[in-house]
Amino acid sequence: MKKYIIALIAITFTFIGCEDVVDVDLNDAPPKLVIEALINWEKGTTGNEQTIVLRQTTPFFEQKISNATGATVVIAHENGTEFPFSETSDGVYTTTEFSPEIGATYTLTINYQNETYRAIETMIGVTNIDRVEQRIVEIGGEEIPIISLFYNDPEDEENYYLTNISPDFQPKKTVDFFPDTFVNGNEVENSYSSDYEEDPEKEKIREYLAGDVFDIKLFGISERFYNYLSIVREQSNANSGPFSIAPATAKGNCVNLTKPDNFPFGYFRLSEMDSMTYTYQ
Repeated sequence: MKKYIIALIAITFTFIGCEDVVDVDLNDAPPKLVIEALINWEKGTTGNEQTIVLRQTTPFFEQKISNATGATVVIAHENGTEFPFSETSDGVYTTTEFSPEIGATYTLTINYQNETYRAIETMIGVTNIDRVEQRIVEIGGEEIPIISLFYNDPEDEENYYLTNISPDFQPKKTVDFFPDTFVNGNEVENSYSSDYEEDPEKEKIREYLAGDVFDIKLFGISERFYNYLSIVREQSNANSGPFSIAPATAKGNCVNLTKPDNFPFGYFRLSEMDSMTYTYQ
């Protein structure tokens, strides 16, 4: 990461100080494995079909995605049952035999390029989405249409949630995550508008209109995954600037048993999920 920050500083001063062309020599680090092992068990399904995606990091200016092919991928239940994943396309590994269990501990093992990676995580349950409502709120003298999902947080439990709101009229998804610190045992309302976390430098997203369809998902997540997402969000903050220092490395829960210093990126998560489709009226 340091070499990228230095390169960016050099490029910045080149543009503001002179017109000479400066060649920046980027001593690219060896690629690291990126693990996207997000196991989701949707309520009302068996949860047997699951997918894990493996990539490799690429140089700073490289646009091509590098798939991690030829890996051996297995998830093991705490009782010893193993669920092997087969590579169905480059870097994509799937199974149709997975057996989810709330509260059970699972171990992910990946063998890739003669190195062994491992992660251990528990499958987290989630409450049901109770209902979705829409209304108009006034913000700064402007009427803003919003939708809200409601669910009841279980009492005497420490819970962490992840929501994913996907309107059918735009590719952007709204993702949020939060603990039940101030809502324990109460009904929770999460509200979203068309300009929720909008980037002011991009074209304004249009407001919700009648007929818009929303795919709404609610996940249960672990405290550790919540902390990981918090670090990722802070590091990706557009206001941090090129001279800021990242507060911490966004390492997931996966480790390299063969070469600990060659740690991977990404995460192994197991979540129960409730979903609902809502049409704006």
